[in-house]
Amino acid sequence: MSQAIPFNMPSVNHSKAWGAVAALAFAGLGLAASASAAPVAPGPDAAGFGVQARHVEPIARARMVAWIDAYRTTNPGAFAAVAAVTGCRPETYLQLRKPGPNCASELRALGPGVVPALVDALAFHVPPDRVWSAPERKAWAFGLLLATGTARDGRATPVLAAVLERGADDAALQQAAAEALGRIGGDTELELLLRHARAGAKLEAAALAGLGTCARVEAVRHLARALDAKPSTATAETIAVALGSVASDWAWQARARAEPAPAAHGLAVARGLEVRSVALLAAAKALPQWTGAVRDRLIDVLAMAAHPDTGKVVVQLKGRGDPELNAALDAFLRRSALP
Repeated sequence: MSQAIPFNMPSVNHSKAWGAVAALAFAGLGLAASASAAPVAPGPDAAGFGVQARHVEPIARARMVAWIDAYRTTNPGAFAAVAAVTGCRPETYLQLRKPGPNCASELRALGPGVVPALVDALAFHVPPDRVWSAPERKAWAFGLLLATGTARDGRATPVLAAVLERGADDAALQQAAAEALGRIGGDTELELLLRHARAGAKLEAAALAGLGTCARVEAVRHLARALDAKPSTATAETIAVALGSVASDWAWQARARAEPAPAAHGLAVARGLEVRSVALLAAAKALPQWTGAVRDRLIDVLAMAAHPDTGKVVVQLKGRGDPELNAALDAFLRRSALP
């Protein structure tokens, strides 16, 4: 069984390879005072890989600095382990067949016990041992956002919101921040994403993608309404991808399995079915209106939702007599398990 670093927070299982690397990093670095000595307390002009500290709301910033400093005292190995990640260091990635910085897998493998250290690196401090190139900084930011969202710790939300709203004007990092907020998926995160997912909003595309990671029926209903509002082709494709993500039957099965209590398990199953139903009907309604990549992504929604009524919906769509749509649906049926 793989093993994440045993910090004083709940942990999860990860890949065996990265779990072993993480455990070694902790053993070698986490207990060394010199490796995890507290840096100078960050002021408003401090910055991490994702955003400047001054862009975090002041009251939240003060609260987060106190949280990080307290955690650094009790769990110095968490900060040492994050600093010891190697995938964004040229001495590591230049040895790869396709060289390029990437530390996302390593950071995720450290588990939820390093969230304060992830947040610290996003907004307050960067490992000080070298000058990081622009591609390395972006890879760090992307990996930190992915790992923070996967940990689903709402205490990170103010920094994630700052990266989304006031970080670098980089569409990929804005989307990564929105998707991290969606994975946390509380009321605060949902409201933030819905506010930015309005038609024509500056961060609409990122927020729509974020709703695709938010396991809430409110998220899928907004996506369905947005698709019905005749968006641009690019926006329609973004919505269709998000619909497939939020309606993934595989993901909802995993959420249900993670709930051992019968009542919670049943609630997860029911919520999953509701979300998948909304996504299926939205895709079915939109399919006759779109061609090309958007149509392909909408058919992906049918496959990913794996709803019990998918076969009936396909029959109804084929009855419209659209030859191109029927050919696309026939191809879907050939590669699916539907009768």
